[in-house]
Order: sequence, then C-alpha cells, then structure tokens
Amino acid sequence: MASWPLAIRYVVPPRHQFALAGVLVEAWPVEHSVLAPAVGYRLTAGSGRIFYVPDVAQLPNPAAALRDVDLYVGDGATLDRSLIRWRGAVRIGHATIGTQLGWCAAVGVKQAVFTHCGSGIVRSNPQEIAVTLGAMAREHGIRARFAHDGLSMTVLKTESSSSSR
Repeated sequence: MASWPLAIRYVVPPRHQFALAGVLVEAWPVEHSVLAPAVGYRLTAGSGRIFYVPDVAQLPNPAAALRDVDLYVGDGATLDRSLIRWRGAVRIGHATIGTQLGWCAAVGVKQAVFTHCGSGIVRSNPQEIAVTLGAMAREHGIRARFAHDGLSMTVLKTESSSSSR
C-alpha cells in the first residue's frame, strides 16, 4: 500500500456499511486490476440508492450489488470493444458499457451515467457517441448518458426500485 501523507486514514472493509455526512456507504469488491485494485460504492441517502464504479472488469454478483439501485454510475472506458485481459485466473481491465448495461437491465436499474471515459469515446463526435449510447441503452430499457464537467441531474425513483423496498 502506498504511503500517502494523510493525517487520518481509514480502512473500509468490503460490504461493511458506514455513515458519512448522512449517506450510508458500502464498499463493494469488484475485479479490475492486480496493481490498482478498485471497489464500487453503494451510496444510500433516504430511500435513494446509487452504485458508483468507475473502474470495473467484472462485478461479482451484480444482482446483489445492484439490488434496489436507482442510478448506476459506471466505467466508460469502452462502448463495445473488450478491454478485458487475464493475469492467471484474475480478470483485469474494463467491462464494456454494453456489458454494464446488461448487468443493470437484469436487475431493473433504469438509469445509468458513464464516467472515466476512454479514448474511443472522448475522441468521437460528442453528438454521435451520445446517440450510440442512447441506442444501446434503449435496447436494455435504460436511460443512459455520459457524465461531463458540471453535470447536474435528478435521480428518479423507478417502479422496480421503489416497489421492492
């Protein structure tokens, strides 16, 4: 573990909820990298829930991770070109947006935003790539967009997430 000059350091155990500024936070283990491990975060405020995972090759048990999630904020490294590699038995890299939309659709998550976008996305025409993402998302019954600086949005409760509580 790197030695950073932090006055106070906390280790967050996976799947252990803690409160931070009125938000329940739960670190969720994901597969991403051997050298730069990552976690996703389930964030719960009131009856709303967001799952945030900007770096992910595989989300173990997506049904449990995304249960009752209103907004998925995911890894925008690639739309549909696989960036998954293997180091022995360990999957590393980045899941496609298409794969992540599949995880969301299978559990009933209706809204997604993608961040940490890769070169294939950021070097594309913004309007064309947004149309491509919109079409992919509609195939899964999801509203999706790319994040951008200054983005402000209202997260809507969906029938599936509000009725299962």
